[in-house]
Amino acid sequence: MSDCIEPTTLQAWRAAARQRCDHRHHADIEWLIQHTLRINRAALISRSDLPLSQEITSTLNSGIAALRDDVPLAHLIGTQPFWTMELIVTTDTLVPRADTEILVHAALSRLPGDHTGATIADLGTGTGAVALALGLERPNSEVHAVDKSRAALEVARLNAQSTEIDNVTFFEGDWAEGLPSGQYDVIVSNPPYVETDDGALPSNLRHEPEIALAGGPDGLEQIRRLVPAAVARLKAGGWLMIEHGNMQAAGVSGILYDSGLTDLDTVPDIAGRDRVSLGKRPALPEA
Repeated sequence: MSDCIEPTTLQAWRAAARQRCDHRHHADIEWLIQHTLRINRAALISRSDLPLSQEITSTLNSGIAALRDDVPLAHLIGTQPFWTMELIVTTDTLVPRADTEILVHAALSRLPGDHTGATIADLGTGTGAVALALGLERPNSEVHAVDKSRAALEVARLNAQSTEIDNVTFFEGDWAEGLPSGQYDVIVSNPPYVETDDGALPSNLRHEPEIALAGGPDGLEQIRRLVPAAVARLKAGGWLMIEHGNMQAAGVSGILYDSGLTDLDTVPDIAGRDRVSLGKRPALPEA
């Protein structure tokens, strides 16, 4: 089916676009229109008879073609909302998902607002979304964020500048090995956990960086790698928290248990699906 829609009014183009895309892209169409025309939701409704120029129509048509090819909307408009921030996103970074905000909530619940001087690490930071959200909500903490992708770290640093969050420091490296010396109160990670039996990502994820998604045959390959080294960097009583797929809680909890963590728990996302598993490093025995 052609993605070319002839120049017309906003209302007519919007209706035609919704017919050309399946239901999962309908919300993205609304955002694409608002971004391209630089209007808000109210104007989208009230100015439905707005005539569209050939240039605007061509831009919108290109956007529809990209959406139908499963290009993330964030790649088309260059930003993605996360927590209370609007973050820069590129093809070098995973698009931050709302589900990952559960990881932020879990960490904040173990870091009371009056907790001063907390040390936090984010392993595999990508856009910096989780690290920046934690730095924003706990301004007296020190947050260290690690990624092995230099290009992703450049995006994360831009996001730190644009949000004016100054208590997050970024490091290039492989999981906990990239951290500077010291121990942490909380370590969080949203690692690759997509099952890739044949080494290929699902088609709807093919436009995002494989390094941030592919988790091996059972999705737990990178989690097995990162957990032991991360546990070694926790303070006694510190927490490690891992985001994972909704069928992976048992596997991740088993990895945490085998690494010596206690007080294991799994936190669901807003749809009630298992999303974050966590455990605590036990206190050292008294001498």
